[in-house]
Amino acid sequence: MSQQSVLFTYPVKLSQDVPAKRFVNYSGAIAGGTVSSAPVFGVSEYDGLKNTVIPVHTQGSIIIEAGGAISGGTTATSYGVYYDSVGRAVTAGTNTAVAFLAPGQAASGAGDFVEIIIF
Repeated sequence: MSQQSVLFTYPVKLSQDVPAKRFVNYSGAIAGGTVSSAPVFGVSEYDGLKNTVIPVHTQGSIIIEAGGAISGGTTATSYGVYYDSVGRAVTAGTNTAVAFLAPGQAASGAGDFVEIIIF
């Protein structure tokens, strides 16, 4: 069962509209989006409109929307997640992981929600 146990949350002023449960970058935009290529800062808690301030979770176990099937494997690297063009969690593959699946987590496809660990 998924649960969220957030250690740190920061208010972030958005530079674009951001849906809930998506990776957000340091510029206040969707990580992987076209607005900015800044690194991942955290995960949005709520939907937010451009120029509003929303809570962004930056550390802990956090629920995020998946952009496709994600399954843990038998090695530490197989649990790594990255982001797609709309900020959803996807398998890291050859990209450097920005977070990791929590134990027992998997997504069968886009739109599922999984628990990740950011530290």
